[in-house]
Amino acid sequence: MRVRAILVVFLLAVAASRLDAQMLVAAGDPSPLGPLSRFSDPAVDDGGRVAFVGSSVALFQRSGAGLVHLIAAGDQTPDGRIADIDAPSLGGSCTAARLLLVGGGAGVYRLCSGSLEAIARAGDAAPGGGTFRAFSAVFASAGGRVAFVGQLDGGATGVFVSGMPGAGAPVARVAVTGDPSPAGGTFGTLRLLGVTDDGRVGFRAFVDAGPDGLFRWDGASVVKVVVVNEASPVGGRFTAVGFGTLNDAGVWTFRASISDGDRSGVFRAVTTGPFPVLTPVALEGDPTPIGGNYKAFASTLVPAVNASGAIAFRATVSKELFSAGVFLATPDGPVGKVLAAGESTAAGRLAQFRDPALANDGGVLVAATLIGGSSGLFRVRAGAVSEIALPAMQTDLGVGFRFAEPSVRDAAESGVFLGLRDGVFVTSPDGSLCPVATLGQATPAGGVYDGFESPAAGSGGQIVFGATVQTSAPERMLFGVSGCAATVLVKPGGRAPAPCGGRFDDFLNTSLDAATSAGVGPGGFAFLADLVHTHRRLAVIVRSGRRFVGLACAQQAAIGGGRYAEFGTPTLLARRQAAFVARVDGHGPSLRLIVRGGGRTRLLASGGDDTGTRLGGHFASLDSPAGGSAGVAFHATLDTHGREGLFLARPGSRGRGALAGTGDAAPGGGKFTGFGAPVLAGGTVVFDATVVGGPSAEGIFRVPATLAAQTDPPLAVEGLALVGGASPAGGTYVSLGGPAANASGLVAFTADLTGATASRALFRVP
Repeated sequence: MRVRAILVVFLLAVAASRLDAQMLVAAGDPSPLGPLSRFSDPAVDDGGRVAFVGSSVALFQRSGAGLVHLIAAGDQTPDGRIADIDAPSLGGSCTAARLLLVGGGAGVYRLCSGSLEAIARAGDAAPGGGTFRAFSAVFASAGGRVAFVGQLDGGATGVFVSGMPGAGAPVARVAVTGDPSPAGGTFGTLRLLGVTDDGRVGFRAFVDAGPDGLFRWDGASVVKVVVVNEASPVGGRFTAVGFGTLNDAGVWTFRASISDGDRSGVFRAVTTGPFPVLTPVALEGDPTPIGGNYKAFASTLVPAVNASGAIAFRATVSKELFSAGVFLATPDGPVGKVLAAGESTAAGRLAQFRDPALANDGGVLVAATLIGGSSGLFRVRAGAVSEIALPAMQTDLGVGFRFAEPSVRDAAESGVFLGLRDGVFVTSPDGSLCPVATLGQATPAGGVYDGFESPAAGSGGQIVFGATVQTSAPERMLFGVSGCAATVLVKPGGRAPAPCGGRFDDFLNTSLDAATSAGVGPGGFAFLADLVHTHRRLAVIVRSGRRFVGLACAQQAAIGGGRYAEFGTPTLLARRQAAFVARVDGHGPSLRLIVRGGGRTRLLASGGDDTGTRLGGHFASLDSPAGGSAGVAFHATLDTHGREGLFLARPGSRGRGALAGTGDAAPGGGKFTGFGAPVLAGGTVVFDATVVGGPSAEGIFRVPATLAAQTDPPLAVEGLALVGGASPAGGTYVSLGGPAANASGLVAFTADLTGATASRALFRVP
């Protein structure tokens, strides 16, 4: 389940008034799980119900006494009760994290030997001017120095750093949006990457009127490490520079794309000399230690580096039995395997790897999912895999936690991580909230709930969610929502329909996107299934009423040549018609966006195709689509200098239209630099996006679902919510999550707030 660190859900009708906003639930409110801390991405059905996974959070560490919590939601601090704890950063004996407080407070805190110290609070004066109003990423050095991202009352965002524990040094300013970049232009969006004991701070920046890249503050000034358009160490130039980390010795690792072969890769930068020395770690197309070749490295990838300069990263793999893996590169040796998706280990078969945490002793802590089981944290050292934290394990707060967001330092097994008690909740149109299922609760299929995926909703009022059920062995099942109760929809062991055959084994597994949900649409839902007792082990299945229909199976001949190898999350367009992205082996482009149903197959887009729109260029990658009566909307990256775009296609017509693209003007000022997944909202498409050069760096926007011609000007885009803009709950938006929508035009999205009566809340605008 993908859970954002953001907790406000809004429903906005196309013509809704902000004055009608109604608060339904606030972070810190009581629930069967404990004080509510956060929500997953929401889903909205056609009846106006909102479904989400709600969580109550605690910070844990493994010790000789087992899994012991350090702090938890509901704990009292000198500044108020804790509502939520963000991703922790372990710095030797101290742990740093952002805390949200009941009633709207927030701050960056350092926990050392049980003592909680405030580094910066909302409302404090910021160095260099302004007042802190909110915080995001936090990193701690080995000795406990803390760097963080703070949002200021004037709308700027900055990177700041504290002194060491007990030093009493004031917080220092590193860089703020609008500051000049040493490579030209001015800083736009800033992303913190790490901090060292001697006060060097690394960050990534989108730059207005200058090249994006990675930068370092040495205590006095900012210098560049690597920026776009510089020569790469393997030929060509960098076309995009992504996320990364750094260690105390001045060794960095980062993800980047290069013009030579239009490839992406993981790189190392040594910054101990007068100029950074760059070397490749792994490149798209290179052979991997588990066979096959590295596929394109995800733009969200965050590789890890430890004190020795070893680098760990996750990657997907093409043309091989194992579709993904976690890998480790020592400073002077070749890249080796840490884990391969689906291989047998002492802990079971693992998949759905998240970014690894790399300890100084070479141990790796990985958040992953047991195939047919629940998610958890697993330690890998010298090829041996062991369980560190699983939902069934006892803690000093009881059982029933999902564990995530690990941070390590000396040894992987002594890292810190979050534990989240989860439940599926539904808000009704009258505003009431009901729990549908909670971790550890008995299920209608027998056994107890062991983990949840984000719910999906759509036409007909149907809400569907995936859950892991612990019986004699863990199994994943699909459930529906009826009132405030769950009903069983699909179980392992059931017969899979022709032409796929075999029997259902697991559901919702894909390495092509981050979603782990079904695609709900008119009269049913589409989902991904793992099959057994058949050579077609992966399939796109539709359940229409009580009937199952097999739309596509692995090893089937694919439209355009080759054979299907893997599928992304499908979206249901009609009772037995779905759109999905497929990876194809053999002849033709490897990625294709396909609509299949009613005995017909249509190709909407392929990797390498000319976009045929005003954005120009060719498709480099395709993301899983969203569908509705207005067509199929999808996000894609292009082969022209890392550009991105949102596109619309209609199965019954030729051509595609561009909805928005990198460089387009954003409403309110600035230009779009990146896009999240789009959703259909009646006759419009809604999306979240980042912006550079404007008063807000992030927002949620709406555009008409129009199939624009290649010569048409950009479509008119409307801003629904902007970071720094006024919220219906009072105060302003601090951050925004991805939107959800229904066919009547209602839009749901999540946000953090500042200056309001709650730091996070659940709202509705009728």
